[in-house]
Amino acid sequence: MQHNYHYMDLVSSLLQSVNSQVQQAVRQNLSLDDTRQKVDVASFEKQFAGDNPNRRRNFGGLFSGHGRRAGVQGSQGTLDTQ
Repeated sequence: MQHNYHYMDLVSSLLQSVNSQVQQAVRQNLSLDDTRQKVDVASFEKQFAGDNPNRRRNFGGLFSGHGRRAGVQGSQGTLDTQ
């Protein structure tokens, strides 16, 4: 049971940050690999995962690979939603 909107606000901030960073990378015509390296979510990792190694691993898995690829493709208008 959620008693406030802190978690949802944190998720929203994270997604806005990723979107902003990916849009900037697209404007700079960076490759997908360069964009992956440039997007920085480290400031959010501690807030979501704390010091728990399993949570940190899971958080890292969400924002490497597929998540960043979808962000780049969405910003470029090439995201396949099928």
